[in-house]
Amino acid sequence: MDYITKPCVENVLLQRNLRISKNYITGTLYTFPTSFMFKCNESDATSKGLQSIPGGEIQVPHCQIESIERLNLTSSGTPLYIRCKTFLVLKFIFRREPDANEVERTLNRLSKPVSIEEISVLNYRPTLFIA
Repeated sequence: MDYITKPCVENVLLQRNLRISKNYITGTLYTFPTSFMFKCNESDATSKGLQSIPGGEIQVPHCQIESIERLNLTSSGTPLYIRCKTFLVLKFIFRREPDANEVERTLNRLSKPVSIEEISVLNYRPTLFIA
């Protein structure tokens, strides 16, 4: 997709419990044409006991995103709230503000297509390999 200019952002913090302010997991945020995925680092997965995150990753399809809200810059980074239609709320903290801006712009564009041609399922063109 042309909208994905930064498919991978490393050193992103995910707040596990929104009620506890210092409960963060460090990982990498990947953006795909149909979904986005947060994969936690191996060191955090073993030290913090991620029973609530099977496989150490969270994957959310773009069609499930209800709203994206970027808050003001704090001392720890730029927070980005993603609220899903399934009542899942994810709070990511980006260490660099340009990364947060780019992810917000990309997810907003992919989660709210303007025309039917922008829906990746309807725009799939397989490649043919001729041997």
